Amino acid sequence: MDKLFNPGSILVVGVSPGPGNMGRNIVSNLITYGFRGRIFMMGTKEGNVAGQPIHTSFDTLPDEIDMAVLLTPAPLTPDLVDACGRKGIRFMVIESGGFSELASDRKALEERLLDAASRHGIRFVGPNGLGVISRKSGTITPFMRFPYMPPEGRISLLAQSGGVGVVYLHALAAENQGLDKFVSMGNKLSLDESDFMDHIATQGTSDVVCLYLEDVRNGRRFYDSLRSLPAAAVVQKANVSRAGAAAAASHTASLAGDDRLVDAAIKQAGAIRVQDMGTMVSYAMALSLPPVRGNRVFIMSRSGGHAVIASDYAERCGFCLPQIPQDVAEIASSAGRAHVIKASNPLDLGDVFDFERYVAMLDKAVRSDACDAVAFIHVFAGATEGRDSERLVTAARALTEQVKKPIFLCMLTEHDQLTRMKQLGFPLFSGPEILVQSMAASRDIFARRMRRSADSVATPQGMRLHEVRDCIDRLLAASPAGGWMPADDAFAVVSALGIPVADCRIARLAAEAAAAAEALAAPVAMKLLSAAALHKTEAGGVLLNVDSPAAAAAAFDEIARRLAAHAPGASLDGVLVQRMVSGIREVFLGGRRDASFGPVVAVGFGGTYVETLNDISFRLVPVSGCDVDDMMAEVSLFKAFWPRKDRLGGDFPFLKEAVQRVSCLLAQFPEIVELDVNPVKLLDQGRGGVAVDARIRVAPAA
Repeated sequence: MDKLFNPGSILVVGVSPGPGNMGRNIVSNLITYGFRGRIFMMGTKEGNVAGQPIHTSFDTLPDEIDMAVLLTPAPLTPDLVDACGRKGIRFMVIESGGFSELASDRKALEERLLDAASRHGIRFVGPNGLGVISRKSGTITPFMRFPYMPPEGRISLLAQSGGVGVVYLHALAAENQGLDKFVSMGNKLSLDESDFMDHIATQGTSDVVCLYLEDVRNGRRFYDSLRSLPAAAVVQKANVSRAGAAAAASHTASLAGDDRLVDAAIKQAGAIRVQDMGTMVSYAMALSLPPVRGNRVFIMSRSGGHAVIASDYAERCGFCLPQIPQDVAEIASSAGRAHVIKASNPLDLGDVFDFERYVAMLDKAVRSDACDAVAFIHVFAGATEGRDSERLVTAARALTEQVKKPIFLCMLTEHDQLTRMKQLGFPLFSGPEILVQSMAASRDIFARRMRRSADSVATPQGMRLHEVRDCIDRLLAASPAGGWMPADDAFAVVSALGIPVADCRIARLAAEAAAAAEALAAPVAMKLLSAAALHKTEAGGVLLNVDSPAAAAAAFDEIARRLAAHAPGASLDGVLVQRMVSGIREVFLGGRRDASFGPVVAVGFGGTYVETLNDISFRLVPVSGCDVDDMMAEVSLFKAFWPRKDRLGGDFPFLKEAVQRVSCLLAQFPEIVELDVNPVKLLDQGRGGVAVDARIRVAPAA
């Protein structure tokens, strides 16, 4: 794919001599930004642009052109792609609009386009996009003129929307942050974000990759590509949807909306997600600095108020503020005019007006072993302190490069002065709030990537997977299209995983319910089994603390009556009679096979309110121990019984292993489509837990 970003020759199709022609803009951009290869042009009318002829036939073009850019009416593109293929062109940028983004009946046109490309082995960007930019090679294919462009650097940008991508380019240029590659992906018919991430990963020219996406069509490949990026990645995913969740049959399917899986994949891959464009640019700036390798930061500010704001955000973001080193405090104290400097962190420098001392303090602070990053908030008047402030930025840049530890600068001054200072090429943040948040982003990405590289996926011991296979094969033999497992087989699968299951019996008559209650030593729980009432509680099909065989017989009849009222004519498959289990907490374990992301596992606060509370965390299978730690940290209600040093609250070691066992199950058996183990009763004091309900849906493996 290097010929897309570093072609030796480019053919621009759709050029005319007219002054308003957008194809001419593409040619002008290539010339302006120093494209070193040969440029050929094609159109319907003969003429000259930039001293070169416009060809009107492929016959007059040379062979072995590396790449073509099409900006023509959409209906013409399939035939033009075919003609390019016959000429030996294998990479193309199709900027034409008017495909499925315009109307659903344009799908046939897209299919013709794909068919023409596949006949010749052509891969292309678009359609309905702006194409590609490579600052190093001068390959600038967008059809609008760029009077200014970000300098060459190490940030790459992949944007599904051309308009959003252009705004990001302007924002990077305004901050004077360097660009490596840009792709406006458009409809992503041929090449998508995973292809471009895979290519960037091989080049070693990007330290940061920013992605703006509106859909993720192959979630598993997206995750794999994102995880394999050596560069830090920031993702803005728009077009959030939970379509279809309300109709889902299982809790896992209902709760696992597309956006939650995107979020899980981004975190698990070691990347970070943002919600707005300004944050994306600020995080990209932060990630162009050396990483924040821990939680300890020094904050210095010329404004006491801004120091307070920064320290508030530091605490909110999980930073700690160690004591300012003595040598830094001494410099500040000796430089103060009124000698009112307090040697604290944050360090208020309101009484210090000596820029050489500022640099000296930065030098001592950033070299200290007691911090992982330094933040300097500088409020100044451009007219009187502009030159000194520029020297401060230059010194901060030199120290950061020398020590390999980041200095985060916030410059608060007049707009014109700030614009001049940004030309120095060092990240300057617009306020203490976004400065601290950007520091946290750098820290979090570094921590995720370090944990990811050191962590591994372990296979839990003691699982009886042959028993799981027997249950699946038995169901598919009886029902080749698949379906929900009988309750006894679902419990057998959970037990085979090594997760304890509460003793139970299935009764199909009232007398059998009485006998089961006696055998299990009542009190027991009794639960409806019927395909017409998958959510038992909603149908009134759960009765607890049934305390005698006679009460169990009566409860059986009551459950049958409630089913008839809930779903007239529905058949009663039986009643589950189960020994009562008293646990201090109820948790939810689940999993599903998503069409885009593949198998995913879930854990969260469980019981009858699992969907109401919606306090669930997801990850893609397989999960490591650190993945599960992150999952449990995301469940808000788990914080009420998080492990303390003096006890194992809720027995989290058991729960962590149970999540890994479910993950292993989903990885081993593609036939399992949905799985709910809810609730699992946690017994506390290191006694583990017991599953008291389970539902599993099976379908033939794809």
